[in-house]
Amino acid sequence: MRPNPKFERFSFVELNDGLVSRFAGMPSRDILAIRLMPPLMFTGIHIIEPRIFDYIPQGVFSDTVIDVYPQAIAKGERILGHVAEGMWYELSTMQRYLDISLALLRRDGRDVYAGPGFIDRRAGECS
Repeated sequence: MRPNPKFERFSFVELNDGLVSRFAGMPSRDILAIRLMPPLMFTGIHIIEPRIFDYIPQGVFSDTVIDVYPQAIAKGERILGHVAEGMWYELSTMQRYLDISLALLRRDGRDVYAGPGFIDRRAGECS
């Protein structure tokens, strides 16, 4: 999880003493405007115990935030939450992956990255 100060469309998570108490759906600026802290968003990173698979329906689409974790919490399973502070990028589409990759290259002063054996046609040499 990580703070969501821009109220982006990511599942809102409630933590109590390091445990996930519920997933509250998507944040609403109206409802959350009175909060002192930004809501936490679920980043989709999981470290799981094998028994969580007991809560995943077989043969049908399921969503961990909607179908799996709430059921596990209701049955007394402890779902721990960690609030990350480092950089995090949402890469759910090829366009987002490309945009972030290019932004990170530009941040490092580069416009392209090529692995071993790449022929730079501009320079006429192999790297």
